[in-house]
Amino acid sequence: MFRKPLTLTSTHKLGGADVKKLKKTLEKRFGASEDDVDLLIPKKSELSLAKVASPSRVHIVIADGHPIVYDVSGKGDFHLTVFALWRVPTLLGPPIALVGAPVSRFILQGADLMLPGAVVPRNASFPAGRVFAVAVPGNPMPIAIGEAEMSSDDVAAARSGGGKNGGKGRFLKILTSHRDALWDVAASQPSRPTLAPNAGFGKKVVSAVDARGRPVEESEGEEDEEEDEGEEEEIAEGGMMSDGEEEEDVEGDGAPPAAGRSEAAAAAAAAGVAAMTVSEDASSLDMDALIDRALLQALKHSVKDHALPLLGSALWAQHVVPCRLAGAGRTLDVKASTHKKLSKLLKVKSKLGWLTVKEDKHTKEMAVTSVNRAHDDIMNHAKHETASDAADGVAAAAEAEASATPDEYKGAAAAAATRDDASGSKPAKLTLSKVLKPGSSTAIRAVFAAVNESSEGGGDDSYSYSYPYEGLYTAERAKEVVDAYVALRGLDRGGDGGAVAPCPPGHVVLDPTLCDALFKGVLKKGDVYPTSMSASDVVAAWTNRFHPQISVRRGGKEATRKGELAPVRIESGTRGPKKVTKVTGFEAYLIDAVELSQTLSAKLATSCAVSDLEGQNNKGKSEVTLGGNKVTEACEVMTSWYGVPGKLIEKRDKLKGKR
Repeated sequence: MFRKPLTLTSTHKLGGADVKKLKKTLEKRFGASEDDVDLLIPKKSELSLAKVASPSRVHIVIADGHPIVYDVSGKGDFHLTVFALWRVPTLLGPPIALVGAPVSRFILQGADLMLPGAVVPRNASFPAGRVFAVAVPGNPMPIAIGEAEMSSDDVAAARSGGGKNGGKGRFLKILTSHRDALWDVAASQPSRPTLAPNAGFGKKVVSAVDARGRPVEESEGEEDEEEDEGEEEEIAEGGMMSDGEEEEDVEGDGAPPAAGRSEAAAAAAAAGVAAMTVSEDASSLDMDALIDRALLQALKHSVKDHALPLLGSALWAQHVVPCRLAGAGRTLDVKASTHKKLSKLLKVKSKLGWLTVKEDKHTKEMAVTSVNRAHDDIMNHAKHETASDAADGVAAAAEAEASATPDEYKGAAAAAATRDDASGSKPAKLTLSKVLKPGSSTAIRAVFAAVNESSEGGGDDSYSYSYPYEGLYTAERAKEVVDAYVALRGLDRGGDGGAVAPCPPGHVVLDPTLCDALFKGVLKKGDVYPTSMSASDVVAAWTNRFHPQISVRRGGKEATRKGELAPVRIESGTRGPKKVTKVTGFEAYLIDAVELSQTLSAKLATSCAVSDLEGQNNKGKSEVTLGGNKVTEACEVMTSWYGVPGKLIEKRDKLKGKR
């Protein structure tokens, strides 16, 4: 539920009456005792209610920086979070254990829990829809919360082989988990709360812990007999295979399981989680096998339907090569395979039914026109770690090691950590960028809805390719939305099924939805709507329906301002017999008033004071007052020290240089 990032629109503190009402609601809804609720919401804790941006109606209750419960409808339909279970682990009853710690890697990546990956007690009785906590064996703290999509009778039938899926199926639909969007909310809190209950909660996997709370590394040097016995016990307890059922091929490409594969890959395949398969003998595969693995990965996870038709050269460079298997030790080369040519490779895979190809009239090159996502080879392909993923991981690790900001904190919390660690060093770099916010027209929403609905059918991780209506866009990314819609409807080829007359080359036919999105409310009454436009004019009209915004970033802090940024005002004047310099408007550039006062005082060797500005429109704004006429010097500090562009500083020396 919380796989995508959340945008919080407003946050306000809860009063004493609201806190009492919330405690009674939690007691009634979850059958908790007063002691449990007191542990969940301790006395004198700071409670606030955060609202998620529309169209969502989710409300989140935050206690001391931890999102403890969330309300799906905004009307008291509360659900617990993992942060709440870290405070009171027994609120949802005994947790469902995973078959092993490696399976937690895929839960943290957003996958649901399949039946073979769960240890369900045989004497348990529960209906479908029951909410369970999920835990790793050997770690007492839950890592996720999920809703059962199978009853205890369904589980028993699946174990005995009577289920229609033969012991498979989705057991829990994960509602929230460690390191999802709710975890990001906690990481962005200025109070910098604790983000993990013990040392076993890592960035990518949750492991068991010993009595002292330290992670337990699983031994790898056990004898074969002991290892076989342990596997048989796990299968019997977790229901991975029903009685008499043969072990399935889990490699996804028809090959038997690799003898040297890692434990994480074995657990993922056995648990039925759609996730990364690690192959330790990748270097031993021949070129044909490497190309097949990369092509299957690209067709299943990288190539989207709205991007078709796609030239073979583009498919190879943009999708197949980045999806090559990590650890192979060599690059993909069609000439080194038995196919020798890319066109022959595509024709062979077309005969196998993976895809359909057609010769492009202009380039005389083979182009992929469709992908058969229902083909067994594509459906059974297990996602592997790509060379691109490995390179990104190395770069990310190097960047994280070089950065002084703790990786787990975000937003205001990251800024606070940066300020604490810097000990008076130069502020983080200021970055200003122009972004666009979609207009409020329902026709514009319809274009976004059509594109997102199309992308949701693209693959297991297709949600990462959607275009959220509430998001902010660069001009290039805003262009991607309308281009995707044009390609989806076939408007650059004469409309769906040729229902609209073909348009000239480089032009786009305007269907009613796109026409309304571009011109509704723009054209005057009586004006004729165009039926077609050049592609460049469509992009220009589309981006014109967005509202310009300015994104301001400084370290871990980020803010968005409507329209153009107001300049920093530096003005000299008098206060009684004394000459002073006033600095205002610096908040727009994420500069703290107290910190600015201290910096100007130290650099300009003068006294500084901070005061709040008066007026209804100046709430939350401050003024820094310096002793003496320091307009030029203060301007230099703002540009060289804080990175504010000179064109965004408004200087006014009323004293005309007099000190």
